[in-house]
Amino acid sequence: MKLLFRWGIDLYLLGLAMAVITCPSALIAQATAVESEVHRRNYISQKIRLHTDVEPDRAKRMLRRMEKTLRRISSYWRTPLKGSIECYVVEDINRWPENSFPNPSARALIQFVGGVTLTKMQVDRRKSELKAIVYATPAPGVVEHEVVHAYCFQTFGKHGPDWYKEGMADVAGRLADPRGAARCALEITSYLRDQTFRPVDEIVNSGSFTQPLIDIKNRLAEVTKNSVQTYLAPSLSVWGAPEDEILQNVQSAYRWSWALCHFLVHNPNYSQRFRAYGQGHLDGNGIQFAKWFADVRKELDFEFDFFVRHSRPGYRVELCNWDWSLPRSPLKERAFLNVSVRAAAGYQATGCSVSAGEIYRYRTSGRCFLSQDGAPVTSAGDRSGRGKLVAVVMQNYKLSKEIELGESGSFSAPSSGHLYLRCRDDWGSLADNSGSLRIRLLARPASPSPGLNSNATSERLLEPVANRVSRK
Repeated sequence: MKLLFRWGIDLYLLGLAMAVITCPSALIAQATAVESEVHRRNYISQKIRLHTDVEPDRAKRMLRRMEKTLRRISSYWRTPLKGSIECYVVEDINRWPENSFPNPSARALIQFVGGVTLTKMQVDRRKSELKAIVYATPAPGVVEHEVVHAYCFQTFGKHGPDWYKEGMADVAGRLADPRGAARCALEITSYLRDQTFRPVDEIVNSGSFTQPLIDIKNRLAEVTKNSVQTYLAPSLSVWGAPEDEILQNVQSAYRWSWALCHFLVHNPNYSQRFRAYGQGHLDGNGIQFAKWFADVRKELDFEFDFFVRHSRPGYRVELCNWDWSLPRSPLKERAFLNVSVRAAAGYQATGCSVSAGEIYRYRTSGRCFLSQDGAPVTSAGDRSGRGKLVAVVMQNYKLSKEIELGESGSFSAPSSGHLYLRCRDDWGSLADNSGSLRIRLLARPASPSPGLNSNATSERLLEPVANRVSRK
C-alpha cells in the first residue's frame, strides 16, 4: 500500500517485527529529554549500512547475523539482494535527536512496535528508485526479520500475502543453532499450545492482518505534519489501550504465520513445493494455496496439527515428519515383518496394516542412545520409560492411544489402520539420539492348524538376530 507524506517521501509499510512484550503505551514515558552526548556509530559491510547506539561488540555481532540472514534468504529464494540495505537499530531512543531518522514516523514505531521497514525515494542524476530502510530495536530476531522485508522489496518488489510475508520473515530471522538445527522457540510454541488451534485454512485466509497497523501509522504521520519537534506529545493521543489490543491481535497472527511457514519450510514432505509456492508469489504469479497443495492437504493438515500439539524448544520438524510413501499391506497369519526404528526420529511407518482386535506378537533386538554420552538402552527403555518402544495405529488420519511395547510380547490392535513405531523420548530431545532397534512382528493365527504347535512356530519365526549396537 502506497502512503504519500507531506514532506515528499513515498513510503510503503513493508512489514513489522512484533518485539513488544510489555504494554507499548507505557514506553512513551521513557522517552523524555534527549541526552546531549551522541552514542551513535555507523558500521558498513558489503550489503548493509548499520546506524546504531548499541555498544560496538554487540553491533558487530548483529551485523554478522544480518549478513548471515541475507545469505540464507538469497540462497533460499535463489536471487541475490539488489543494492544494499540501510538499518537504524535503536537501543535508547533518548540518544537520538528528533531529526535522526529519514522518516519521523519511525521514532514512535520503534517504541511502540519494535521494528518496521519503510521506504524512501532515492534520487540521483540518472534515475530515481525506492529504497527500503529498516528501523528496529536490538531485541533478538527483530532486525533480522526486517532485513527479510527489505530484501524482498528491493529484490522482487513483492512479498505475497501477509501470512507468507510475515511468517517467512520470522522463520528467516530466527537463525538456526550452530549445528544447523531449525529449532522451535519457547515463547512461540508455548503460546500456540495454549491457544485455540488455528487450522491451515484459517491461517492462509487471514487476509491483510497488518492493515490495522498501517492505519495507526497513518494517524501517527498526521501528527507530524505541522511540527516534527512536537511529535512525541501528540503521539500520546494516537497510541493507547485500543492500539495495544490491536498489537496483541496482530502478534497472534504473526505467531500462527510463523508456525505454518516454519512447518512447511522444514518438513521434507512439503518443503520443495512450498518453496515453489512462495517463489511464485515473489515473481508476481497469483497462486492459490488450496490448489497448490490439493493432492496432499489431508496429510498436510494432519501433520501441522501434530506439529502444533507437540512442538517445544528443541523440536525438529524434519525429524518428526510422517512417511506417507511406504506401501502398506496387512500382515497375514504366520507371516512376519522386520522393521528398523531409528531413535532420532518420531513415529515411523512399518508398512503394515493391522486389524482391530487382532493379536500381534513381536520381539526386538538392538540398542539406542538417548544422548551423546548416555548409556545404551534396549526397547524396554530406561527407568523413566525413555527409549521404550511404543506404537500407534492411524485410521483416517486419526491416531489411537499409544501402545506400550518393550523387548518382546504381544499386543491387541486397538483399531484397524496403519501401524507406526518409535523409541519414546521427549519431542524436543530427539536430535542427540542415535542407534536403532530391530523389530520382528508376527500375526498370531486365530486358531492353530491340526498337528501344528503354534507357539513353537511363533517362537521360531520371532527368533531375533544377534543384538548389536549401532551409532551414527
